[in-house]
Amino acid sequence: ATKVGALSIPGHRTDVRALCFSLDKIALASASGESLKIWNRGSQNCIRTMACDYALSILFATGDHNVIVATKTGKLQIFDIAAGRLLEEIRAHEGEAWTVAMSPDLRGIASGGADKSVKFWQFEFVVDKAVEEEDEDGQMRGHGGQRMSLTHTKTLQLEEDVLCVRFSPDQRLIAVSLLDSTVKIFFADTLKFFLSLYGQHPGIVSKTHLFFSCGKDGKLKQWDADNFENITTLSGHHGQVWTLAVKKDGKYVSTAGHDRSIRLWERTQEPLVL
Repeated sequence: ATKVGALSIPGHRTDVRALCFSLDKIALASASGESLKIWNRGSQNCIRTMACDYALSILFATGDHNVIVATKTGKLQIFDIAAGRLLEEIRAHEGEAWTVAMSPDLRGIASGGADKSVKFWQFEFVVDKAVEEEDEDGQMRGHGGQRMSLTHTKTLQLEEDVLCVRFSPDQRLIAVSLLDSTVKIFFADTLKFFLSLYGQHPGIVSKTHLFFSCGKDGKLKQWDADNFENITTLSGHHGQVWTLAVKKDGKYVSTAGHDRSIRLWERTQEPLVL
């Protein structure tokens, strides 16, 4: 017999649990119980696959050169996209690390977990002893390159598991979604309590009154936040939808879930008849 070709399917083998658009909006990251994948949004091709722990939340960092993965084991894993390798694992939380969020000034992140805490981290660059290059005699030697790392700066302790954390655009406030379905707002600098809301965290389109939600029915729904009317419902998944990511201008929404598929939805100029 003669081998005439090979078929490679770059998709996930387990449920996709986290999605994130890159800061330049060119790439999309997806993560599951076994791998982190980077996709070109335009061509929809997978350009990187890296083994990771069971992922619950992800984000791009430092000019889209790195991806940070919050895991079920409470670790924050830092990946180098260009090299396709794991740079560092940080024990951030006891129990699940449910969420990570980028600060608006792009200088750090916040993470939240099952240990009822929100932790704040600053980016720093450290010597990467694992980086090597070939010298004149053909030997591989470390050259002391730098890589991104995280430094823990402060902790906000709460009374319930932290499921989601988000900064306000001016970085003045931080919103924390808790297991009891409340959202508590704190001042980001002092961590003093500001107010409490009751509800859940959806995907929001920046500078509009629109937001998206997804759930067990396998549907993506768009809502008007002024009167809480369902504007449109989009079907496509064959199972529960675990996660969604919204491009800030609302042009693209990505969803993923139990059927192991990633779906990219594009806003069109066609009139919507309600």
